[in-house]
Amino acid sequence: MGDDEYYFEDDGGDGGDDGGGDAATTWETDVENKYADAKSLMDSDAAAAIAQFHEAIKLDQDHGRWTFKAYKWIARTCARHRMEVRLPEDFRVAMEYNYAAKTKQDTEKFITKFFDRSTGLSAACLRRCAEITIAFANKDLKAYDKVWFSVKYRLAQMNLTEGLYPQLEEDVRALHAWCGEGQQAEERRGTQKLMVYALEIQLRAIQSDHAAVRQLYQRAMAITSAIPPPRILGIIRESGGKMFMRQAMWTEAYEAFFQAFRSFDEAGDPRRIANLKYLFCASMLSGRKINPFDTPETRSYQHDPEIVAMVDLITACTNNDVSGFFRILNDRRNAKSLREDSFLYTYIEPLIQQIQCQAIRVLVKPYSSIRLEALAPQVLLNVKECEQLIFTMILDGRLSASIDQQRGLLLVRNGGAPATASGGPATAPTVTGGGSAKAAATAANRYATLVSIANSQRQLETSNVSKMI
Repeated sequence: MGDDEYYFEDDGGDGGDDGGGDAATTWETDVENKYADAKSLMDSDAAAAIAQFHEAIKLDQDHGRWTFKAYKWIARTCARHRMEVRLPEDFRVAMEYNYAAKTKQDTEKFITKFFDRSTGLSAACLRRCAEITIAFANKDLKAYDKVWFSVKYRLAQMNLTEGLYPQLEEDVRALHAWCGEGQQAEERRGTQKLMVYALEIQLRAIQSDHAAVRQLYQRAMAITSAIPPPRILGIIRESGGKMFMRQAMWTEAYEAFFQAFRSFDEAGDPRRIANLKYLFCASMLSGRKINPFDTPETRSYQHDPEIVAMVDLITACTNNDVSGFFRILNDRRNAKSLREDSFLYTYIEPLIQQIQCQAIRVLVKPYSSIRLEALAPQVLLNVKECEQLIFTMILDGRLSASIDQQRGLLLVRNGGAPATASGGPATAPTVTGGGSAKAAATAANRYATLVSIANSQRQLETSNVSKMI
């Protein structure tokens, strides 16, 4: 069946001799012929086709299914030829037309397929048709509650796309009210509840309400009885991945982005590529040797033009190749893939620091002492920047060493291996050399300040993690 038959196909049924003899057969034959003539004109002459459908309606003595079919085809003709001024009214007439044999399912089928296949219409026209449908469903919500939810959700998506956030707030409240609250509602309408959560998560993310996003994500993940469309699950998982990234929970972010990628890939949604890039970013920031291409789903995208740059970054990161890392970042061919994604761009600086720290640990390992002016160029930093980064690494327990500022030396202990298993510093970073009291005092002050900042940050992260649990 061709696309033009999508929801106006013949409905079946006898439609023929009803026992009335030749007279009944004659008028039904005339209606069917007129109906066929009208359909043949749909592509070439919309006005003539519509006129022929109206002729078929006049000939239908029963004013039953042939009239309903003709009204549906009139709406379809208007949609195909973008006759948007008259389309909403023709759509309303077809939807509201009633006859003895018409069922609720006939109306639902017409409405659902109209919206599924009318994506080429303007947002204003679709909005008007949606509002007409909601008003129709409101007259008998018991019979048309699913139609109401479906069309209201479409309207909310339009408001999200067009940035009409006050209207979207109202839509979200109405959709939540339809779903109900509590465990019983989530079990009965779990799929629809997840759809609303996905919608609201996007709204709260736009509003930068991270606390609300976290709460909504937890609620969505607590629903286990539903089987949502993969795209909906992808939206929820992606929001979770971004939330974990903000909290520097790289491993959790990696898993969330992987699940989002799988869902978007199943749905055929282009967001799969963005989530694959986020997955790679989380992999590098975690410091763990994870190969994102270990799974069949990701392996098929290894040579995608937007993914190649991320693959090169991972290779540079694995090899502690700082200069290669910068070269990939600054390559104009990678601008779209790496720098035009605002979320990904946020984590470029942490990625740079991550690979510089990795390179420093590798470079100092063979030495008991190394000059800062020799070390700094190898990680593309000046001496002052290199000293500050090393000081932070010592403070965080990522490097066992001390700094001799007087002689410009890094004094390495145990090959730079962290001093404690917990990851915290065993002792304060020290400054030695020449008995410089001023240098030692400066270092001690800096250390005290940094410890205070680090403790506050760790308390905040612990609080965030406990809320997630």
